[in-house]
Amino acid sequence: MPQYFFILGQNKNLSIAEIAGLKDIGFSAKSAKLVNDVLLADFFQSIEAPELINRLGGVIKIGQIFEKNLDFNNLTAAELIKLINFNPSHKVYFGFSHYGENQNNVSKISRRINSLALEIKKIFKEKGIASRWVTSRQTQLSSVIVEKEHLLDQGAELVLIEDRNKFYLGKTLV
Repeated sequence: MPQYFFILGQNKNLSIAEIAGLKDIGFSAKSAKLVNDVLLADFFQSIEAPELINRLGGVIKIGQIFEKNLDFNNLTAAELIKLINFNPSHKVYFGFSHYGENQNNVSKISRRINSLALEIKKIFKEKGIASRWVTSRQTQLSSVIVEKEHLLDQGAELVLIEDRNKFYLGKTLV
C-alpha cells in the first residue's frame, strides 16, 4: 500500500477533512497519522498528485513516502540520489525539507542534512553533472521555492518527517 504525505495549510482541520473525503481514490483513514503540519496516509492505490492537489484547496504539498522507520544517522547520499530525477545533460536541482516534532534536534539534523547535501554534490560532480543544492532559512522549503527552483522537474525536494525520533523519507510530487 503506497504511503503519501500531505503538507497541511493554515486551517489544518479543513485540510484533514478534505483528505478524509478521498475515499473514492483509496484513502485509508485507519492508517492516517498527523505529525505537526503533516498528514501521513496510506492509499489502496497510487494517486495522481497533480490532479489531486487541485481538489485539495487546503493542502500545500503532496509527496510519497519511500522509507519508514529510517535510521537517519546511517542514511547515505547514494540512497538519496536514487530519489532524485536527473538528466545527465542538465543541471540537477535538489533540496531538503525537515518537518518534525523535536525542535531541540533541529541543529543536529541540519548539520547532518548539510553533510548529505555536500556529499550528493560531490557525487554529481564526480559524474560530470552540474548540481545546485537549494536551501532556505527555514527547515522547510516553501512551495514557491520548490516551483521557482525547478526541483520537481529537474531534481527533487527530499522530505524528512520526524515523529518521536523516527524518520520517514519522502519526495515531493507536487
